[in-house]
Amino acid sequence: MVKALLFADRDALEESVIQNYTKAGIIHLLALSGLHIGLFTGILMFLLKPLQKIRYGFKIRTIIIIGLLWSFTFFIGFTPSVTRSVTLFSFMLIGHSLHYGKHTFHYTVLSFFVLLLCHPPFLRSIGFQLSYLAVFGILIIHPLFQKLWNPKNMVMRKYWEWTSVCLSAQLAVTPISIYYFHQFPSLFLVSNLLVVPYFGLFLIYCILVLFLLLFFELPHLMLISFDKSVELLNKGIGWIAQQEAFIFDELYHSTQTTFLLYSLLVVIILWGYKSSYWRIIPIGLVLSFLLVNLYFEQTKIKSENSFWIFHRQSASLIGHQKNTHFYYYTSDPKKTHQILQDYFNSRVLSEKIQLNFSNFYIQDNFRMMILDSDAAYDLTDFNPQYILLRNNPKLNIERLLTHYRPKILIADGSNAPWNTKRWKMSCEKQGIVFYDTRIKGALKINL
Repeated sequence: MVKALLFADRDALEESVIQNYTKAGIIHLLALSGLHIGLFTGILMFLLKPLQKIRYGFKIRTIIIIGLLWSFTFFIGFTPSVTRSVTLFSFMLIGHSLHYGKHTFHYTVLSFFVLLLCHPPFLRSIGFQLSYLAVFGILIIHPLFQKLWNPKNMVMRKYWEWTSVCLSAQLAVTPISIYYFHQFPSLFLVSNLLVVPYFGLFLIYCILVLFLLLFFELPHLMLISFDKSVELLNKGIGWIAQQEAFIFDELYHSTQTTFLLYSLLVVIILWGYKSSYWRIIPIGLVLSFLLVNLYFEQTKIKSENSFWIFHRQSASLIGHQKNTHFYYYTSDPKKTHQILQDYFNSRVLSEKIQLNFSNFYIQDNFRMMILDSDAAYDLTDFNPQYILLRNNPKLNIERLLTHYRPKILIADGSNAPWNTKRWKMSCEKQGIVFYDTRIKGALKINL
């Protein structure tokens, strides 16, 4: 846990633990980010506070802290999340030392553009997008939530502040998070409210344990208490992650929908800061565009009718999507699980039906013959447009092509490379198109 939280080494944790944090909606706690760098900065500011008593002490302290933060970033290996956070806090520290106030939003925008100027590919990084969206969400949306309610009780006020911060960050990242990960942990608020308020203390405890491990022998009592703390934390998060009914997965929306959702969020925020009749008009326009876009996307899905031959090494996977239904056959569910999951996540499907293997697939005018090592192919009353070879069938390829003259001969990933090369040469001799999924990837046939 110390290696994961302080050195960004997630490999030190079991995969099940990482999955639990993801399902609970607090995977950001296992990534060195603004929360961690902010705590490190606070600790350094506290430890170096005596420097303020000397001349130029405030600026000296700032230089030392920035130097230590970038040294830590170098030590970690300039991971994107740490680099982003340290850049932001560096600008904030410089601004404060020059008495330019506490305009965190300005420093965030400045760090955003500086990082893009230094390394433009950051813009394509999912972590970069999520982290800055979360920060902008907290800075822009959080004040609007605070206006809704201002409890007088100090405990309630603190928890409402935490709640509004979590909601603000989640609102800002949800559209793009669903776009990339196709999942929404609805218990994110419970997880964050139970864990995050005390996570700072736990991080300090981790730093103390690391310091003692490096220079001294860790006291037995501290060893036991730290192990119990980690066990309690992981068990609590594990329990939240087990509430499968509150985890919505296989969600999908398109790039256009994602853009329109953010456009809608922006115009609603603008209306929240300055309510007026005229500001309702952009909300109505964006909402109309969103509904029209969803209608056309739904119409396109309902007209979908395509046959797929996927590529997977040493396995066969074929599928037929008709409207929102997907029928598929797989020779090895374990090997093809990720391909199927990616396919399910990339479109709206209402039903997935697994089929048994058959040597023939007929749908309206579409006719396919599937041959493997056990198949018989000398059938004069069947005229396939497509022939799929799988599992290294033992056949006379010249006789097959002469007899059937298919439109395309297809070889999937279950065949050996030397067989596909031989089949390709035979197809070239007879002027028949040969498609090898090992070279060209998945084949989509529109029916």
